[in-house]
Amino acid sequence: MLKPMSTTKSKQLVHDLNTLRKLSGFVLELDAVSFLQHLETLRASEGASSVWIFLDVAHVIFSEAKKRVYRVKGRGAQHSAGSSDPMQVEPVLEELPKWKVLRDILEEVQALRAEVPEGELPAPFRTLVLARDKATCLQLHEYLRVGGPQVMLTLYEKFLEWDASNCITRCKFAELETSLG
Repeated sequence: MLKPMSTTKSKQLVHDLNTLRKLSGFVLELDAVSFLQHLETLRASEGASSVWIFLDVAHVIFSEAKKRVYRVKGRGAQHSAGSSDPMQVEPVLEELPKWKVLRDILEEVQALRAEVPEGELPAPFRTLVLARDKATCLQLHEYLRVGGPQVMLTLYEKFLEWDASNCITRCKFAELETSLG
């Protein structure tokens, strides 16, 4: 005979499913560094109350997210002389594939524009790129201005300065802002 789940347990499972659904969208929307930072925020804010964080699959999610941002080398391997290799963190900084697609499309537009005789184009010929939110627009602008590697390096440096211990405070503040409208 099946026992009904407690209301708290049901709510937590529904919350976890909602979190995982959002993560599946974020993996496509966010750059690698922002996605890892979001995961670290979830780890700090949800902690022991979350069920999914303690599953083996969560470990895979976290480790794959880290592989997209950095890799660790020299994990204290012993040399014959008895000294150990210092642990080094090497940035990987995987760019979003859609950034390259955008750049390719814009280059194609420029090539097509070059084929049109000068007098047939409207005077201020501009290409409009639409994005979901202001943060994405700013990030795309920066990508088109300085290039993907520089954008990813800047995000990585900010991630290194970011303090995971402030995650709970940031989350509560974000929830408060959202509820206030």
